[in-house]
Amino acid sequence: MTKLIVPFETVPRLFVQVFGESGKMRELMAVIDPASVDVVIPRVDALHLGYPAYLDLAADKQSLNVTLGLTLSSLIEVAEFPLAELRVGEISLKGVSAVAYDTPLQAGVDVILGCSFLERFRTTIDYERKLLTLEELPQPKEHDAVPEPAAQGASPTQ
Repeated sequence: MTKLIVPFETVPRLFVQVFGESGKMRELMAVIDPASVDVVIPRVDALHLGYPAYLDLAADKQSLNVTLGLTLSSLIEVAEFPLAELRVGEISLKGVSAVAYDTPLQAGVDVILGCSFLERFRTTIDYERKLLTLEELPQPKEHDAVPEPAAQGASPTQ
């Protein structure tokens, strides 16, 4: 398991590398947000990396996984897609769920690392020592899956 420790000054921010299916990469400034369901990347970067950035809802709703997103002022529809790869320091993840949306310039960050990223880590923010720690959690293997319980009253021979 990999452990990444990132020092910070006021807000825990870190550089991430986002990769597209074609191998193109963007290095962007990110912040963690456990209130965000997915990773959020800027539309221009999503477009450059080959992800669905700008939706023609009439045409694209049938072929893309369109989900609702909540902004400060409204409810929006965005395409949800898996990232080919997301790197944070020595940590490399594939298939992290993301959406393309532009964060306000005043935020000072490009990427929001939401729960689709954070659920794979034990995350600690130590404001006193000004350290962000991401420690990879063990990922369950397919054979570790818990079997479904049998329906009540049903016998295995029925």
